[in-house]
Amino acid sequence: VDERDLPDLCRSADIFVLPSLYGESFGIVVLEAMASGLPVIASPVGGVREVIKNCVNGILLKEKSPRSIALQVLKLYQNPRLRKSLALKARKTAVERYDWKIVAKKVEKVYEKILQERISYAITC
Repeated sequence: VDERDLPDLCRSADIFVLPSLYGESFGIVVLEAMASGLPVIASPVGGVREVIKNCVNGILLKEKSPRSIALQVLKLYQNPRLRKSLALKARKTAVERYDWKIVAKKVEKVYEKILQERISYAITC
């Protein structure tokens, strides 16, 4: 899929499901879905556990079986209020915590701290 088409494709979905069997180092794809305003169902692996708070801004799967995944999808389809609530909170999380401008500032602060520590160490040696 062309990158330019991806946002429209995401917005055309009703639910995003990421049933990973193994680790997701951070789960950027989950954040992209959340930023698109989709309710997310995902496996609690890797960084996904840090991004999704179960039943707050998404659903973390207890089991990765097809039956378990289907039950969670049906739960959201049968409960439009829950689906909308999760989608709104997911978008809010993505925008308020993981917007690139926010992330860049945090990274810059880490680099500044490291630089200051190196300068302090160099001065004291």
